Amino acid sequence: MLEQQAPEKEVLAFMRRKIERPENETVGLYKPIYELIAIELAHLRRHKYCGNEGKLCLVILPQRFIETLEDLGKSPQPNVRSAEDVLGFLGDLMELWGFVLIEQVPTEVYYSLNDPFDKFSAQRIEPRIRKCREHHREMCSTPKAPINELYLIDCDDLTITKSKEPLEDQYIALSYVWGPGNEHASCCLSCSEDTKTPLPKNLPLLVTDAITVTKDLGFRYLWIDRFCISQDKPETKHRQIMEMDAVYSNSELTVIAAAGQDENYGLPGVSKRSRVATPAVETSGIRVSWFQNPKALVLESRWCSRGWTYQEGFLSRRRLTFLDDQTYFECGETTHYETSTRPTFLDNNFDYFNMGLSNRMNHHAEFFGLFETIILNYTARALRYDTDSLLAFAGILRHLKRSSYGFRHVWGIPWDIATPDNAPPRYYQANDIFISGLCWEHTASSWDSSRQTPRRRPMFPSWTWAGWAGIVDYLLEDYFSEVFVMGPRQFWLEGQGGLLSDVGSVAESEYSEMLRYEILVIETWAVSPDRISYEETQNGRVIWYVHDYQAERLSLSEGAASEAELAKNLKEGRFWGCVLLGRNNERVFLLILKKEESEDTWTRVGVMVLQCNVDLAHELSSEPKEYRIK
Repeated sequence: MLEQQAPEKEVLAFMRRKIERPENETVGLYKPIYELIAIELAHLRRHKYCGNEGKLCLVILPQRFIETLEDLGKSPQPNVRSAEDVLGFLGDLMELWGFVLIEQVPTEVYYSLNDPFDKFSAQRIEPRIRKCREHHREMCSTPKAPINELYLIDCDDLTITKSKEPLEDQYIALSYVWGPGNEHASCCLSCSEDTKTPLPKNLPLLVTDAITVTKDLGFRYLWIDRFCISQDKPETKHRQIMEMDAVYSNSELTVIAAAGQDENYGLPGVSKRSRVATPAVETSGIRVSWFQNPKALVLESRWCSRGWTYQEGFLSRRRLTFLDDQTYFECGETTHYETSTRPTFLDNNFDYFNMGLSNRMNHHAEFFGLFETIILNYTARALRYDTDSLLAFAGILRHLKRSSYGFRHVWGIPWDIATPDNAPPRYYQANDIFISGLCWEHTASSWDSSRQTPRRRPMFPSWTWAGWAGIVDYLLEDYFSEVFVMGPRQFWLEGQGGLLSDVGSVAESEYSEMLRYEILVIETWAVSPDRISYEETQNGRVIWYVHDYQAERLSLSEGAASEAELAKNLKEGRFWGCVLLGRNNERVFLLILKKEESEDTWTRVGVMVLQCNVDLAHELSSEPKEYRIK
């Protein structure tokens, strides 16, 4: 049963009054549409369906009512101020919570308008999957990735079986958040292709719901990490985790459980878990629906806060997200809200409405912006174990390496990419990309009390973003296509036993081999401690200077509780240093290093960017020095 709240009933009554009109009225739909926008009932300002200003956002379908956003300003009723309001609402749609959806009841529909939205219906989703398969071949039907070992749940007999044809079997994958403990332990997988392992008898609600959805959509096989990855054999588990990019990218559909906190919540509308009401009114051939922004709900879900689920959504070619009030379908080219029968407006504005999980890379230049966005989004999520920092990202790294870009990296820092045949000539080298990859910063410094400050993950090098917990952003305006006219003389990676190797060789090696090289050795110039200064303005803003050049950015991950303490540490110079990372045509990038008294290695603790377009080499220390950064 749908649960109807009293405030919603009042709004629905208000909607009904607005859309009911005499048969001989010739004004058309514009006047009631614009009047509807003006809903600002005081007691609903903070209601969960309202926007951040207590107003409701409007989406109008089909497009023959209003062809473009600009047409919203061409109201037959020029005195109605709500026409301007709706433009502002749509412009801020990504940050709003509520939608009002007005549709003309179509003559041909994908499903009956009398079907209630309180239950999941595969009939609403199947046409989307079929359309994607048939028409989105370039974006959503890319060749499947090779996979060596794939176990699947057979939903017909509730057993786990080893796939005999990993590239041929069609299956659905499940993406969800593990709850605390291991009440529903994994099975001991059999390596034999002819042996089936029964599922445990007491399954969490999410698993039984996912099995139901899989069968309702016409599939037989389902992949769930807890049952299809060996949890009690570390070597096998690691090998399977390293193929998770292929598991999700090869699946026909990924079901995302974005409602609830863990696997015990289930999928709303499938069985025991009821859906939250979606208020709707139908009258005079018009249907008005009032629902929450699906994207906002996904971004606020616990699923979206966990690190492991990021690559699961990113790598999937099609995603069906279960929310408390509806499902949300997304592929590489389109989105579909279950509450909308005709998603034309949403389809044509995919970039505006999607969850930010799309993995589309249309041309060479987009790759750099894509990687920056990936790192920003991934590092904003939390991991239960620090040791998973790179492991939970390994699928994306493998996917990028396997793509036409031939992406190579060391510890998640880009080293080089291949240049496609149809790409314009590039003027940067692998060293430029590597320097760019080291130009990252934490969005919060160690003295920022208003935000969560970074925290070291000591099992990873400090010079990679993976060595820290905290949101990471890149400092480059032109992404990784910067050309550095000046930088360190040499880069090396130092492995176990002091073995030195060039960065390119390590980037070409296998993942396990790369992990042996933790220390970055650079030969570069240092800033003299007496040439670093700062001043505090009357409004409390701190301005830093290096050799009289003003710093436009400074970020410190750890080591000082204030900028004054940082200045003191840098002035002393014994255990702190500021060294040149690179200079392009307009800016100089400096690394801030900290040295432990008992060690001969440095820790990368921050970065500073100067507004400077001259060669600083002659102003820095006379001779470059070797720094071993761990």
